[in-house]
Amino acid sequence: MLTSDPDVVLSRFQTADGEVLETVPQLVRRNAAETPDRTAFRTMGEGGEWIGQPWREVYRAVAEFAAGLIDLEREHGQARPGQVGFVIGSNAPEFFVAEYALQASGVTAFPLFERMTAEEMRTTLASYPASVAFSGSGAATACLLDELDIRCVVQWGTDPVPGDPRVLTLAELRTRGAASLRRDPDAVDRRIDSGSLDDIACIILTSGTTGASKGVLGSYRYMLDVAARYAHTYGAKSHDRYLSFLPPAFSVEQYNGLTLAAALPLDVAFASSPAATAEEFVSSRSSMKFLGPRQWEELRATLPSELLHDPAAIEARQAEIRARLGIEHVTGCISAGGSLSAEVFDFFRRLGLRIRNLYGFAEVGIITTTRDCDPPESVGIPLPTAYGAEPIEVRLEGGEVQTRGGVRCADYWGETHQLALTADGWLRSGDAGVIDEGVLTVLDRLANIQRLPDGRTFAPQPIEINAMRSPFIANFLVIGGHGDDSRVAALVQLNESAVRRHLSAAALPEGFEALAGSAAVTRLMVEEVRKLNAEQPPSQRIDLIGLLPKPLSLDDGELTPSMKLRRAAVLRRYEPLVDMMFAGTDAQVSFTVSDRTYTSGIAQVQS
Repeated sequence: MLTSDPDVVLSRFQTADGEVLETVPQLVRRNAAETPDRTAFRTMGEGGEWIGQPWREVYRAVAEFAAGLIDLEREHGQARPGQVGFVIGSNAPEFFVAEYALQASGVTAFPLFERMTAEEMRTTLASYPASVAFSGSGAATACLLDELDIRCVVQWGTDPVPGDPRVLTLAELRTRGAASLRRDPDAVDRRIDSGSLDDIACIILTSGTTGASKGVLGSYRYMLDVAARYAHTYGAKSHDRYLSFLPPAFSVEQYNGLTLAAALPLDVAFASSPAATAEEFVSSRSSMKFLGPRQWEELRATLPSELLHDPAAIEARQAEIRARLGIEHVTGCISAGGSLSAEVFDFFRRLGLRIRNLYGFAEVGIITTTRDCDPPESVGIPLPTAYGAEPIEVRLEGGEVQTRGGVRCADYWGETHQLALTADGWLRSGDAGVIDEGVLTVLDRLANIQRLPDGRTFAPQPIEINAMRSPFIANFLVIGGHGDDSRVAALVQLNESAVRRHLSAAALPEGFEALAGSAAVTRLMVEEVRKLNAEQPPSQRIDLIGLLPKPLSLDDGELTPSMKLRRAAVLRRYEPLVDMMFAGTDAQVSFTVSDRTYTSGIAQVQS
């Protein structure tokens, strides 16, 4: 069993006078009172300059929106304390202010992914009794009205739904709230003062990779504890700069972007678009960088290969290289979602940065992180807790990672799902892991551990993570056997832009599907998988590959809203291709999926 270091103590978030505050709205109000002119939010102006918004303006907007919601409650019974309020949109101050305003009025905020489809709204959200929502687009507003029968949608953006009495603009709600505060100046303060640590701050949807998404109830105690763990891992300080680019509905952005931004507080810049994220990370002077292993690999790979293998040159040119990579202001680095190679860890260490691996899941936030002495493939030891009565502990039971202590979520919404607790009170993760010399390493989901017909067992995820270190591979799904066949196969989604750059001298066909059927591209993928096999034990090597004829997509149900792979859905969709892979030899094959015929390449991989 592992437990957090008893010598490391995290402080609770408080006022300058030492008063511990219990909710996010109380912390937003504190920021406006103690540092009214410090920057809270920044957005990119038309001239390419950052435009700041101080905490006093942010809190005034929060208070007036909250007062407007309270007024709607009095008049129409909408937005009552304990109810749910949806927020859907992109990274923007309006999203943050809307969520804070819902919480300040006593409503539980439920952030939604902007790309959520109408079908997902119907199937996922119908059981949540929301009567009010905030929306950043006309399309999302129409879905909320049509699919969920929301009685009031408050919309920001430039394409409001015209002529619908159920739709208010942000300006209209704010005007209503300002008038309400003139009549009752203390209305919002009373609501904020009544909040407590165990009130539900927000609902976070699980990824839904193995089934229906569940609504995780995040109390303020839970959200603030996880935020404190992130601050500790980053080494973050008050008013550090942070770039908000992850979807606001993503759990990580809820902990960092919304909760920690108010609690520490942070100076939050909002990426204007996904394409601008890299450039704006630099210009925002963000001190915190959160990436997946593949992204850390790609960042390093932008440098010339001869420099990557010259440690002395890396250290001598540290400032120059950090500026070139856009990380000159970074002080805290996190990697999550898989393991990093020792070479990548060592490279960034030579630049003066220590990347911390994290492990956690929606029900517990983050529970472990690595130290300088821990192996790069591990996820380290349990983190300290600020709001928990007991330290975070981790154990293995039947190969499964289980945890207790710290603060976990309050539960799931409704009565359909319950937390997976053991008889002695440990929370089951569903993840397979090992503990070696006091350090945890996570292997894969237990459900993904596969047994081949010949009796071998293997975990697909480590192989998939290693494969996606190739710049030419965008997604990689390992298949363990087929019927009585014990060979291991993989479905490969190529990285189109990288492949075209690499094979620029070849006469490549236009379009993704034609590229996936190209013999030259199939040979390139075979070469990449052979490199992967050279690093794997014989029992873990890939024997067959099939190239996916199109990128995996959210719209086809192959990815979750947080862009995680839905393994079972992909295997069902491409069952005809899998059959051909195990039945045939190297070839260009045609197969039919949902009444459409695709062409793709398949090949045997000789190690």
